[in-house]
Amino acid sequence: DLLTQGVDGALGNGHPAAPSISADGARVLYSSAASNLSSEDTNHWRDAFLSDAPNFYRRWLRPTRFFSASGYDVDDAPLISPDGRFALLAYRDRLWLPRLADLEPGAYSGNLPTDVLRVQLLLGTPRFSRDGRRLAVGLTRSGSYEFVAVYDSLAWAAGDDPAAALWRSIDGARDPMLSADGNRLAYLHLPKTGTNAVVVIDWASNQILFT
Repeated sequence: DLLTQGVDGALGNGHPAAPSISADGARVLYSSAASNLSSEDTNHWRDAFLSDAPNFYRRWLRPTRFFSASGYDVDDAPLISPDGRFALLAYRDRLWLPRLADLEPGAYSGNLPTDVLRVQLLLGTPRFSRDGRRLAVGLTRSGSYEFVAVYDSLAWAAGDDPAAALWRSIDGARDPMLSADGNRLAYLHLPKTGTNAVVVIDWASNQILFT
């Protein structure tokens, strides 16, 4: 069966986009504008869906789990962590507001911590460590400056207040890449003057390894 086959037996009546798959291939996360993938989906917005092996049972990730209202489109490129536990989604409310979902049954999905609550998630692809416990994101506050931050996925998804970033770059950073073990981070530094640079850092010790 197609992942995007409707509950009525017909093909999905809207386009799916940007699937993301866990490392073991057991979970697939994607967004879709279709309204017939779930009998409960009546909001007429682009939503996120999760399919689990072996039969790829499909779950609609209700927007109200990740956001205070249901009238918002989900970004075209949701991201699942390699271990399949976390889903990073962004919903449109004047800005793209990221939400991290813990996909374990009964888990709570928190908002971004207050220090970067009004942000756009438009600066490259977020990166998880292999075990899903660390997440690196490129952010901007209302378009005024760009920075990269590393978060503890469990703390963010648990909704701890505040779940402050474990590490934050100086301004003018974007496009993070996190090592598989989550200990090293590479990102692009864009100074106001001069040439752009690639920076590699051990973020826990805040030690630049090379640039």
